[in-house]
Amino acid sequence: MLPRIGFIGCGSFSSACIYPSLRLAANGIEPPGSEPIVELVACCDFDATLAERNARLFGFQRFYTDHREMLEKEALDAVFVVMHPRLQPALAIEVMRSGRNVFIEKPPAQTLAEVREIQRVSRETGKFCQVGFMKRFSEPYVRARALA
Repeated sequence: MLPRIGFIGCGSFSSACIYPSLRLAANGIEPPGSEPIVELVACCDFDATLAERNARLFGFQRFYTDHREMLEKEALDAVFVVMHPRLQPALAIEVMRSGRNVFIEKPPAQTLAEVREIQRVSRETGKFCQVGFMKRFSEPYVRARALA
């Protein structure tokens, strides 16, 4: 059985940068001839137009405008939460408390206290919270660019 994925957030960044990769993984497109590695179950956005658009464009089975309804109704293994940093901490915590692993984008929160709360809940629930991080911001890459 493939991991079942949900997604909260259908804005421009997630639609341009995150959803396309999930579509590739769900359809076994890259590399050519590969097998699907995830199942795209449901996406959610407060704006129904955006939620419906992303469900259609990226191949999610259903869409929601209420993330709590999605978490209640869908059997999901992991949820991507790509929202503004002021919204991500509470959503990530809610997802982990619902029994799912979560992926959030950087920055994960607006304060260190919020990040520590995410970490605490991850440990408490035993669920992973992965923060998207591009290596171009890691210290070795920054130094190499400065030297070049």
